[in-house]
Amino acid sequence: MVHILSSLSINKRLIAISLIFVCLPVIILGSYWYNASTRTIEESAIASNERIVTQTSEYLNLYISNLETSTYPFLSNPHIQTLINRSSMTPYEYLKLSDAIEKGLFAQMLYGRDDLVGLSVLAKNGMQVSDYSRSEEMLDMRSIRQRNRLLLADMDQMDDFHMTGIRYIGSEPVLTLIRKIPSSKSYLYEGLLVVDLNLDQIAGICSNVSREDLHLWIADMQNNRILYHPDKERINDLLPASLAEKFSAEPAGLIHEYEGNSENILLYEEATLSKWAVALEQPKNAIVFELLNLRSTTVYLFVVIMLVTLLVMGGFSLQISRALSLLQHFMKRIQSGDFSTPITRMTGRKDEIGGLFRSYSHMVGELKRLVSEVQSAKLKERELSLKQKESALHAMQSQINPHFLYNTLEVINAHAILDNQMVISRMTTSLADLFRYNLKNAHQIVTLREEIGHLRAYLDIQKARYRKLTVDICIEESVMDQIPLVRLTLQPLVENAFIHGYQHHRLPPSYIGLTGTVDTDGNYILRITDHGKGMEENRMEMLNQYFRNGEESRVEWEPLQSSGIGLTSVHERLRLSFGCDYGLTIHSSGPAGTVIEIKLPLHLQTARP
Repeated sequence: MVHILSSLSINKRLIAISLIFVCLPVIILGSYWYNASTRTIEESAIASNERIVTQTSEYLNLYISNLETSTYPFLSNPHIQTLINRSSMTPYEYLKLSDAIEKGLFAQMLYGRDDLVGLSVLAKNGMQVSDYSRSEEMLDMRSIRQRNRLLLADMDQMDDFHMTGIRYIGSEPVLTLIRKIPSSKSYLYEGLLVVDLNLDQIAGICSNVSREDLHLWIADMQNNRILYHPDKERINDLLPASLAEKFSAEPAGLIHEYEGNSENILLYEEATLSKWAVALEQPKNAIVFELLNLRSTTVYLFVVIMLVTLLVMGGFSLQISRALSLLQHFMKRIQSGDFSTPITRMTGRKDEIGGLFRSYSHMVGELKRLVSEVQSAKLKERELSLKQKESALHAMQSQINPHFLYNTLEVINAHAILDNQMVISRMTTSLADLFRYNLKNAHQIVTLREEIGHLRAYLDIQKARYRKLTVDICIEESVMDQIPLVRLTLQPLVENAFIHGYQHHRLPPSYIGLTGTVDTDGNYILRITDHGKGMEENRMEMLNQYFRNGEESRVEWEPLQSSGIGLTSVHERLRLSFGCDYGLTIHSSGPAGTVIEIKLPLHLQTARP
């Protein structure tokens, strides 16, 4: 580092020292402070959210416990026991008993709670008593009784106090609680109490902490469905398989979810009494939002302070650097042979800089005397040295020929293979193939297979340069030897795609495609496709007009010649070799890329040599 600093100018050295010993430590400490404070705030927010989840879980357990307690009077009620123990009764007795149950037990429980939608008492003997008068819409009681019969059929698989998932009474989602009722005579379970609850009470528990960026929702772990969510459209949706697996594996935990570029933090805990999972979901950015604002303010202040510091240090060093720059300018004049000593006010200064300039003036006077004696000899010696170097360079250049170049590339390839540098080996082989192919007669007719082999060598080099380049060559092997082509046709067109489609628009080359089909006239159509930025429509039309008319459109073509010289050269060579029916056409060109078509004869014997 000391060596690097010593090679810089004083201004740059002072700036580098400021950056290394002032800015860099501040950046490191600021980064550490930001990361540490982010973790602290995130951990604090997570701990706060954990308390919310735990508290909500306890509220849910208390709520379910109260519901369970409120069903105990039904177990020993004489009217209920009469309903489940009697094997039969007259309609009048059934009506009288139903009225007693509805006005007694049902009325007391329904009007004492706002979260009840309806109640049903079922007996194995087939009798039911239901009250859904609290519903705000007309209900189909036949569907409710049918549901009750299905529940009664599954009674043996239920626990004493059982909760099912979300069901719908009419259009309202409800949570169904089931209590088995034992007979006082047989001591066996002979009936069920079915309680349908709306989600208002659960929503009230969850809404205390829910806000725009903080969502508290509840999942039924037995059915893997969402029991409650602030977004009503998600109620009764299936849990994602990954969440269901994690909820089942651990009773509580922390999950990081990723949606695109955003990260959500999800805390969950199992409510032990209900076997529900209470989940609290919040975007991570919402946790550190205030910190991000503080960081931005700190960064702005830091930038302002550093700019002021650099300006002050720059002004302090300006006097020294200007004096040294002036002295350096005078020294360069001496190097160029100008030994005049201009008068400057620096020689009148009383500090070290003034002494330096006075010494410089004395030195220049002495140098004038010495240089005048040897100047002519030096000039002659320099001219002789330059001539010798030029002669040596011309001699070396005359020795370089294609055979020397091929041998050199073969040696490089051999060393690359010995050192297991296969990328260098492939590039060297491709480069040798390119040189060998290019030095042959450019008007010689070759097969499509030879041209594609040459193109592959060129694209191998380009793929080593552009790692994300995709090359797609889809040509049937059976036709490669039947299609004639002028040597050096494909490579200039592909190179044109790199230059005009990608490099001129500062786009990284991403795709080069080569496909071929036979048209209805028996000709072979090659298509070269790139995904760069194409040309304007009027430019494409002028090019196609030139390709169609040839010399007739030469005047209109002149303004665009700088961007299409490679295309015209290939087109003219194809027409001269195969006839006026063959050549190039720009099929399409736009922001999504360019497709160039080459029309060729299908059989080699039809081509003119």
